[in-house]
Amino acid sequence: LTKFSGAEYFLGVYCNLAGIGAQLDWGNGVVPYLNLRRIRTRQCSLTAADLVMLLRAAPQLEAGVFVNEPLTGIEAILMEQPPPPCKDVIFFEITDCALSAHDAAALLAIAPGLRAVHLQMMTLTGLGRALALKTSLNCLTELRAADCGLDGWDARCLLRRCPLLEVVDLCGNNLSFSPEDEDPVPSSPSWPRMEHITKADFRHCNLEQEDEEALLEALPSSATVQFRVVVEGAGQHATHAAAGGATARGHVVFDDSSDED
Repeated sequence: LTKFSGAEYFLGVYCNLAGIGAQLDWGNGVVPYLNLRRIRTRQCSLTAADLVMLLRAAPQLEAGVFVNEPLTGIEAILMEQPPPPCKDVIFFEITDCALSAHDAAALLAIAPGLRAVHLQMMTLTGLGRALALKTSLNCLTELRAADCGLDGWDARCLLRRCPLLEVVDLCGNNLSFSPEDEDPVPSSPSWPRMEHITKADFRHCNLEQEDEEALLEALPSSATVQFRVVVEGAGQHATHAAAGGATARGHVVFDDSSDED
């Protein structure tokens, strides 16, 4: 990396990058300057400390994609030292990287200009509340957090912190559940108004009809919305809309004679 310091794209796939952070740490806060605009790694044993140092050495980074990397504990590392300069980062994709809710919130908070975030296959229960304590994602237009263990309060908090969202995908999260024994950042229990949404995916979110109707009311009438509806018996109709709100155009409807989804 230091030899080809003018490179703009770094790709690491199925290799061992553990310890790269130590190689980039030249002591006394000095790091090499890398011209990287995009970083993508997959299963490279990249640790949280490695990632923080890599971000610190690439101040012009615009996009980072990290898949199946052990990034647990990145919040603690970011609290121990000044955050890396990520003012130009507009896209993060993080999949199966063992982040906690507070880790994910800390990582998103260092990039105030984020426009798109893709999170998947992690247990991020509490992310909405953790993020609310750190920052708002005022530039974010696309949020995808599939299969992340989010609950209903997380979803509401997240959507409140992203006022310019155009695309939201929360597929695979149990949004019907909200912990009653926790007191998150004070907010209305209702779904926030989402005036800019053009596409919303709430499939496999275990939403009740009341929640679906509330979401439709909170979305613009032009938005395309997907829900997952289980229908027993043929001939039953699943599409419904709330007055003055969006119309659910993408319900997944199927016959089911069991009690399981």
